[in-house]
Amino acid sequence: MTPLQIAIQLAVLVAVGIALVGLVVRGHLRFCRWFAGYLAFVLISSSLVMLWPERFWSWTYWTFEHATLDGLKIAIALELAYWIFLGFPAAAQSARAVIFLLLVGTLASVLALPNETGQDIGGYLLGTLRLRFEIGAAWIFTALAGLIQWYHLPVHPLHSGIMYGFVPYLLVFSTVMRAVADYGWSQWLVTIEPAAYLAACGCWAWTAWRPAPVVGPAVALLQPWRVRARC
Repeated sequence: MTPLQIAIQLAVLVAVGIALVGLVVRGHLRFCRWFAGYLAFVLISSSLVMLWPERFWSWTYWTFEHATLDGLKIAIALELAYWIFLGFPAAAQSARAVIFLLLVGTLASVLALPNETGQDIGGYLLGTLRLRFEIGAAWIFTALAGLIQWYHLPVHPLHSGIMYGFVPYLLVFSTVMRAVADYGWSQWLVTIEPAAYLAACGCWAWTAWRPAPVVGPAVALLQPWRVRARC
């Protein structure tokens, strides 16, 4: 790892740790269990790489780590959809249809990958397979944000902060990975992705420590996530 990579990784660990503590202290953990699990996995896996790079700084572990993170991102999107559309049947029906189509489209794009046995398997997965997973996740988060605006739904500040952190990062990541896959620009472009991820972690740390706004009983009834979580 280069000194720049180490510095960014350390900053990510600090931001993720601050976010996790904020979720617990502010009582937000019950609103985003999968997101908390995602942050915990990032903290543990990144710490292992930092402390024992000779064992964990490898392609095999990288593949396992990011495959797990991709699955957690999808789980986070589904959890957000549950909370956001809780109590709004019409919006929830539209959300289920859109998310189902996007999941099917993502799975189809992955299954449709050509059998490129002649290429380097590591570079192939990095440039193509993960790219399609990330684009699918980005579309799901973007669709959630669009449905929120369309139906004018009240959203927990934490949920909007999670989406605002994921969407720009995933778009930057997919752009960088496309450039790496198509043109082999792996020297300076791959530095952009960790920097974008650090910005997302900073957004999550700030959001996790924000207290939920105090509202009256009438407004609380329009925010079913408050009622269900007994907030």
